[in-house]
Parts: sequence; structure tokens; C-alpha cells
Amino acid sequence: MYQTLVEAVLAHAERSPEKLAVAFKDVRLTYGVLSRAVRRLSAMLYQDYGIRAGSHVLMSAVSKPEYSIALLAVQYLGAISIPVDKNIKEQTLGTLYSFVQATIFLTDIQVADPQVKTVSLGAVCTQALSDEPLEISVPAYTVPQKDAVIEMLFTTGTTGTPKCAMHTVQSINAIMQNTWHGTGMTRDDVVLIPLPLNHSVGMRVLRTALYIGASIVLQNGFTFAQNIEKNITAFGCTALVCVP
Repeated sequence: MYQTLVEAVLAHAERSPEKLAVAFKDVRLTYGVLSRAVRRLSAMLYQDYGIRAGSHVLMSAVSKPEYSIALLAVQYLGAISIPVDKNIKEQTLGTLYSFVQATIFLTDIQVADPQVKTVSLGAVCTQALSDEPLEISVPAYTVPQKDAVIEMLFTTGTTGTPKCAMHTVQSINAIMQNTWHGTGMTRDDVVLIPLPLNHSVGMRVLRTALYIGASIVLQNGFTFAQNIEKNITAFGCTALVCVP
């Protein structure tokens, strides 16, 4: 099987370009469209913002397709993706940004701290999804070494200073394999994910579904039960991830 999530998504785009990858409300991205957007965004991040292998990139973990595009584009470059709560407090943001020595923060929230360099997540993903010619070349994807750190997940810090889990290529692969075989998920599944995507449970399901070529339907929380029913009906969801 594939060593990384990026490698898997690129392969699914070649094999099943018209298959639904990620959906949110009226937005539907096929694997072909997702792969193209990831490549384009990686080129933009490389050229315009100096993102390289080993760079640290914070991103708002919004339950929208933009997050999946950004996550994959950052890891496409061998950089380290650091998802944070979409409603992160500014003091916590400043602490994390400084601690990891981040290059940029992909977000659409207003940040007053001048030391935090923000880049509009919505704007760059809109450009990545557009049909406009890209005047920059897309770098080739190289699978990182197994012990390379590619993702950092922080606790929200509700009871103290946020703690970090550093995930390597090998550990992310093990998590995806564990989730895949432990839940019995298949590539024919349509998985509804209403959980936060800066936490381990939502992230492990999102990664695994894309890794095996299943389809994801994103939802912004459980606040309105009617939204769950509407999404199940509209997309034919076969699985739901939740915390009882």
C-alpha cells in the first residue's frame, strides 16, 4: 500500500478521477479535482510563501474542503501541517506560532498579533480550484523518510499549556492502517464527519477515508441534528464518526 496520505490521494486521482473525495453542503470535490488543487496550492505555497520540506505551517481546522486541500498541499511539500482550533484564542495562537517557529498561518480569522503571518485559506484554495493558468511550476512529490515529522497535533490547552503529539510518516501510516482495519471501512463508504478536525478522532477518520479512496462528507458539529439527517439523505452516507 501507499506510504503517505498524499501518495494515496494522487493515486486515487489517477485511478478514479470522477469519484467523490470531499463534500460540504453544495461543494463536491472529486479525487481528480482534489489532486489538481493540491498540486496547484503546493506550487503557490512554495513560490509565494517559501514553504519547503521541514517548514511549519499552522492552519485553521475548518470543516470545509479547503482544509483537506491545505493539509495535503503542505504535506505534498514535505512541510509539517499543524491544525489548530478554528476558534483558537489569540494568546494561544501566538504561543503556538512562536513555539513551532511557523512560517505562515492559513486562516480566515482576524489576527491582531503582527508577528503571526496570516494567509487567507479561502483565497488560496479558491485560486487552487480555479481554471486560471498557473504561471509557476508544480514541484514533484517525493515521499519523505519514514521518521520525518509531517504533522503536529496540539491539545486545546483548556487545563494548562497545550501539549503536542509529533507524528512521523510511519506513525501516521500506522494510525491509518489501524483505523482502516479496526473499523472495517471500505473505499465504497461515504463517511460523515461532524467532529473537529484539529482533534485526533476526526483527523484519523479523515486521513483513513482519503487514504483508502472512500468519500467524506464534512459537517460543522452536532449542534443541529437535522443536518445529520439531511447529509445522510443527500450523500447516501454509510458511516458516521462520533464520540458517545
